[in-house]
Amino acid sequence: MVLEFKFNYIGDNDVFEHLLNFYAKDYIYDISINDEEYILKIKADPDKLSDFCNCFNTISHSIFLTGFEVKEAKDFNPTYKQKQNLQNYASLSFLNSNAYVQKNILAENEWGKFCEISLSFDGKNFEKVNKSNFHSLLLKTLDIIKKREKVWMKNHKGIYTFYLFDKEFKEDFLMPCDVKAISSIFVCSNEQLKFLASFEKPLLALRLNALFRQKYDLKIDKFFLKLAEDIFLFALTHELFKENFHFLSFKKIESFMDDFKILNIKDKFVVLEGFEFVHSKIKDLIFAKDDKNMARISYLASRFKQKSLILELSKEYDDILLLNKEFNLLKIALPNHSKNIYSELENDPTGKRLLENFQKEFKLLDEKFESKNNFFSLLCIVGRILNLSQDFKEAGQNLLALSDQSRLSRGVKIDFKLNDNKEFDFIRTLRSVMSFMLAGVSAQDISYGVVESLSYFLRDFYDELKQEKKAEIVLISGSLFEHKSLLENVLKHIRDCKLSNVPLRI
Repeated sequence: MVLEFKFNYIGDNDVFEHLLNFYAKDYIYDISINDEEYILKIKADPDKLSDFCNCFNTISHSIFLTGFEVKEAKDFNPTYKQKQNLQNYASLSFLNSNAYVQKNILAENEWGKFCEISLSFDGKNFEKVNKSNFHSLLLKTLDIIKKREKVWMKNHKGIYTFYLFDKEFKEDFLMPCDVKAISSIFVCSNEQLKFLASFEKPLLALRLNALFRQKYDLKIDKFFLKLAEDIFLFALTHELFKENFHFLSFKKIESFMDDFKILNIKDKFVVLEGFEFVHSKIKDLIFAKDDKNMARISYLASRFKQKSLILELSKEYDDILLLNKEFNLLKIALPNHSKNIYSELENDPTGKRLLENFQKEFKLLDEKFESKNNFFSLLCIVGRILNLSQDFKEAGQNLLALSDQSRLSRGVKIDFKLNDNKEFDFIRTLRSVMSFMLAGVSAQDISYGVVESLSYFLRDFYDELKQEKKAEIVLISGSLFEHKSLLENVLKHIRDCKLSNVPLRI
């Protein structure tokens, strides 16, 4: 009997290929890989196939695994040859975490790796964790942690300090001692828990629950969380939870590479930062380039065979609407002083009348702008007009925060248009914002309306290219998509969006 397992795996790495080889190694099998489609065929007696399926159910879930199906295969002509140079990972998996919990056994993961971290109790001298010193270092760490002192940890991503959570959100992220502890502070959906517990163990920002925020009078509403990603931290948190400790606070004090960080929208996600799960050869090529961001964008474009429109919306760089890897279709030039806005408005009777009425109710700006030619700078200008902050960039960040917090199902319609020369008409956007301010619309409703209207503009931009058969899919890129309201609206309104393992920024 032959069973065929078909998987959809969107990661550009060899993690899943290695796992398939590992769990099928005692069987006659074949693997075929075609882009994101992985097909595993296993040949054995029905009883042995049942054993395989039971064993396979324990495989660590990957966030890049987006679906699978199984059926009885009609043909079996194995041609697969196992690669010799698959990348190794020392990460925690169900194999070694379960061995520790159920049998108190120190075991390697599927790559034959035990633990990569080193510990220090003075911040200077580090000791590598191995099977011989594991228990003594665990007992020492438990003793120091329970005294409310900190410990230093080093792995391939950097050096961190950690200590027992003291209800102060002043470090980079929290690590729960057990998934059962999460709900004591955070609101966590089943989808988010699935992401957190995946093999990749991403950093994920979760919303603080209302009771906890009120009890400690907190101003923040979200904070990053991460589950243990190696066997030592897993054992440490496991033992701490037995003694009713719930969280550790972590701070990264030296960085070797970005942590793997994601943002989820229901059961989908985007990678915000971190190339840890991009194939090492690709990663080395990107980081060898002078313009690493353009190298990242080129890599993103190469991941898909269809004609693509890349929406590269950034806070750091000029925005790009890149068609088929080579044509930037976006023309946007923003003012570098508030006087440029008002002089533009005075060029036509409608704008002049709006300006006259506006200055009766609101104070006009008189300042330089730190503008780049991107939509984030436009949001910063809108934020300054709304008086969300005296600081230019902070005004834009506050606008995005208001939009992210909004519960509106639909916002006010803000003009996002191109002019007759196919250049973005920022004056129409600002005039629209000022009109809603005069009408008494709240800053939060305008903020959400601006973000939603930007997503409609991007949708219409793509739809025109699609009708002309110039583009078939949309790829999102750039740090502006870190903001949930923009990402959510773009995924909602542009049906052909494709997600990948490529980080939004570098």
